[in-house]
Amino acid sequence: IFHFVLLPHLMGQGAINLVPLNAVTHTAEQDGPWSVPSTWGGNLPNDGARVFIPSGVTVEVDRVFNTDLKTVRLDGTLIFRSDVNTELRVETLIGLMGSHLILGSEGDPIAQGVTARLTFIDDGPIDLGDDPGQIGKGAILMGQVTARGTQKSSFHALASGAFAGSSDVHLEEIPTGWKVGDAVVLTGTDREDPTSEEVRTIVALNGYTVSLDAPLSGNHVAPRTGLAVHLANLSRNVILSSENPEIDLRGHVMFMNTHQVDMRYVRFYQLGRTNKRIQLDDWIFPNLIADEFEAGDQTNIRGRYSCHFHRGGVDPSAGPPAHIQACVVEDDPGWAFVNHSSHV
Repeated sequence: IFHFVLLPHLMGQGAINLVPLNAVTHTAEQDGPWSVPSTWGGNLPNDGARVFIPSGVTVEVDRVFNTDLKTVRLDGTLIFRSDVNTELRVETLIGLMGSHLILGSEGDPIAQGVTARLTFIDDGPIDLGDDPGQIGKGAILMGQVTARGTQKSSFHALASGAFAGSSDVHLEEIPTGWKVGDAVVLTGTDREDPTSEEVRTIVALNGYTVSLDAPLSGNHVAPRTGLAVHLANLSRNVILSSENPEIDLRGHVMFMNTHQVDMRYVRFYQLGRTNKRIQLDDWIFPNLIADEFEAGDQTNIRGRYSCHFHRGGVDPSAGPPAHIQACVVEDDPGWAFVNHSSHV
């Protein structure tokens, strides 16, 4: 019972404990661009900064920042400019209730040819003294989140099989929003090789034909009539990613106890620390009885996924659901899109 009932409350409190107000080094004193010193009362956040954006204050990420922040506590609004390349680098971002994180919106999406990046830095292993629940290293968002990249079709069925040695793939439909330089992945169909998908880069587009940067290594043919082989586009211009792809040093994204989430055309890249290739060891149930458990070594805990909706509630009459559309999770060690007791 402890695991299923008390843990969500402890997780929420644990997230807040990672960004105590008495540890803040830089506070947004007024609305304004991140790059303007007066936004911060005179001094821009530097490496290792613990940033606080209070309720009622809006800060705009207005360019690419190379500063490695330790934490951002978001009580107000943090918005990424849509018409220039932007990046914010932080180990842990906590958005409290009432906050709003915006990486493009319906009326102002991130423009084509422009990228908005939220990168979770590698500042070493998690300090279990400060973060025993291993909640940090990533974004824990309890308020509103809006993200809108440039619109494009996500994937298309092949008109026919694609074969080893070919650099062209022929689709049933003309893709929309795809461009030269996009990364694509072709369905693996070798039943003896579960890793037989192939990732390539688009070098030319001509109607139904997509030309790739290198010939295919294997055949990609549907195993029987009625099934399709697909080419999916992995590129998006809103990107949430980890600086270090080592699994225990990656970030994760958790929408905690909120349905105020609308994410469209977003790439979650090399995120997630829960590794389904090895045994979970957070809680052990030797008799397979819920209230008979013991703590494990906590080296591979559940709940740290690329895109995770955590206990937002399942009552459809409580309000509109969270929304995920045309998003990509790539290079994930476990579960990609996770709905845990939420309306999504």
